[in-house]
Amino acid sequence: MKHLKTICLVFAAGTVLVPGAGAQGPQSGPMPAAAQKNMKAWETWRQKHKNITALEQTVRGLSLMEQDAKTKLTKEQAKAIYPALKKWRSKKTMTDAEAKACNKFITGRLSTAQLKKVASTARPGPGGPGGPPPGGMGGPPPNGMGGPPPNGMGGPPPPAMSGPPPGGQGGPPPAGAPKQMPAPKEYNPLNPDTLPFPPERQRAKPAMDNLLRNLGNRAK
Repeated sequence: MKHLKTICLVFAAGTVLVPGAGAQGPQSGPMPAAAQKNMKAWETWRQKHKNITALEQTVRGLSLMEQDAKTKLTKEQAKAIYPALKKWRSKKTMTDAEAKACNKFITGRLSTAQLKKVASTARPGPGGPGGPPPGGMGGPPPNGMGGPPPNGMGGPPPPAMSGPPPGGQGGPPPAGAPKQMPAPKEYNPLNPDTLPFPPERQRAKPAMDNLLRNLGNRAK
């Protein structure tokens, strides 16, 4: 019970995002109708997959913890959390229910200080697609999942989409919005190879592998 209020803070911090959309890179000119349609489809998808978003935030927090000796996972924590991450590393998809169970398992083994670290990685909104998960999987942009902030899984990513783009269906997209936006698809936030945006995959893969390597060594 002692961590209950902090855990609630972590989940309340999760916003509705498009994973890694900003990884497509800023472009000028109006956004094509198909891209606008897919942006809205991603909003709907994320509303129905809030536990995927929460898990992405938790993993961003794990990487951020690794940069601080005060919050770095202990040997005992690594022994518990490493197998959970490793188990999912090669799976192609994860359901929202599975993400909820996985996130509950991980956060249940974190201290209050560590949970606050997770909460600090919540993405600010609103403002159009801003980057993964991802940030997506928490995240593409420079530095990737294991790098220092800003961006990436290791720190607060850039603003992500929490609402429709300003200007209406026919209006101009927000600054830095991509001209191309893939349609929503099921993916596994713990397997970078499945992330929907190519630049996000390229940045998140070595970052996730680095996190697993560090935790695996510590768990021995």
